[in-house]
Amino acid sequence: MDGDIKRGDYVRWIDSYLSYAAGESGGAVPYEPYYKYGIVIEVDCSVLPSTVIIWHHELPHYHIGDIREDGVEVISSAKL
Repeated sequence: MDGDIKRGDYVRWIDSYLSYAAGESGGAVPYEPYYKYGIVIEVDCSVLPSTVIIWHHELPHYHIGDIREDGVEVISSAKL
C-alpha cells in the first residue's frame, strides 16, 4: 500500500466507530466506521512503519499517522 499513496492524494481513514455489535465470541466488534478526510502533504517510506502527513480540512489541522495502522485509503489520486 505504501507505493499507492503519494503527495496530493485525497484520502480517508477511520477516526472512530459510531457503534459496536456483539461478536460471535461474546465480545464487542466495531461497526459503522466514522471516516475523516484530507489531502496528503507528505509520505515517508524510509522508516517502518511508513508515516503519512495529511491536511485535515474540517478543523483544520494536520493528521500524522501510520499508513497501515490507520488504514489510510486513497479516494482520489493526484496527477502530479
